[in-house]
Amino acid sequence: MAYLYLNFVDNLEAGLGSKAWGRDDFYTNSLNEQYEALKPKLGSYAPDTLQQFIAQIFPTVSKEYYVSLPGFDRAIKENRRGKQCIYNLVIRAKKDIYSRTLPDNYDVIIIGDVTFGNVIDISVKGIELIDVDIAKYGEKSVHCTVACAFESKSFIANGRSVTVPDYGTRDLRDSVLTNDFMDELCNELYPVPNPQDALKTFDRKYYNITLIALKIVHRTDNQFFVLFARKTGELFPSTFFLD
Repeated sequence: MAYLYLNFVDNLEAGLGSKAWGRDDFYTNSLNEQYEALKPKLGSYAPDTLQQFIAQIFPTVSKEYYVSLPGFDRAIKENRRGKQCIYNLVIRAKKDIYSRTLPDNYDVIIIGDVTFGNVIDISVKGIELIDVDIAKYGEKSVHCTVACAFESKSFIANGRSVTVPDYGTRDLRDSVLTNDFMDELCNELYPVPNPQDALKTFDRKYYNITLIALKIVHRTDNQFFVLFARKTGELFPSTFFLD
């Protein structure tokens, strides 16, 4: 059985904003800080710690999740450790019996960077609550077990000490995020119903904008999209709201 490996260790106590190489990322606060900011929305549903909350939403049983890449930049890049990665993958847990610990009007999503190493895992850097009524495009459904790491472990390999995330499993199993899985996600599934038209619009109207993430965060009479971007060109505010 394949696992979905979620690495919370990297950004649990210190967010990307405290690291020189991560200051341009949207998610600069630590995961613990982000969870504290979500607690007012969760109200009485909120456990004391992020780890307790994640254990409720991502239990150690096989269940259904939705995986997506909300941004249009899907290129494989090299991170500071020299490993190949794809930025800004989003995972949403399906509403089911385990979601009774969550207000009915919210879904939980986590955002992270896929790292291709000995095991293909996700370095989690963001956690958000989104409206359950929002239309969701470009998601790939997967039924699997999640393995979460909130601390590291060390061992000796070839005469040297190696430190890795501790996923609590005796042996690492195959990852859900295979090369074929990621290839389909990158090349066939997009966050809008007509991706080619959207890409043409970006090419024509939005100059030199590096996309970080595209998602709907609220719904009233109309749907509002928020474009997270590093602004190096122009945006048209009648179309998007810049956060």
